[in-house]
Amino acid sequence: MLPSEYIRQGWCQGAMARDVHGEDVPDHSPNAVSYCVIGAIRQWGRVIDGTYVGYLSRLMKITQQEDIPGWNDAKGRDKEDVIASLEMVEEELGL
Repeated sequence: MLPSEYIRQGWCQGAMARDVHGEDVPDHSPNAVSYCVIGAIRQWGRVIDGTYVGYLSRLMKITQQEDIPGWNDAKGRDKEDVIASLEMVEEELGL
């Protein structure tokens, strides 16, 4: 799954990932059901052998932000904003 697909399944703020009860869990936890942007990218990176630096660099360029966790957690940010940005990265990378 691509990072945008992880977010489409469930997005969170203030934690790398959350379980069905909304509790913080590690992004690699089998109990994770929602992810922040970095958690989704890391989860995808695990599936493709850790290769996510290029993805993250593109996301920083598209969002014009170096602090991606801060961008994810910003007040007023919503799931659709995040998905749209991730899909732009994925399109640019040909994923």
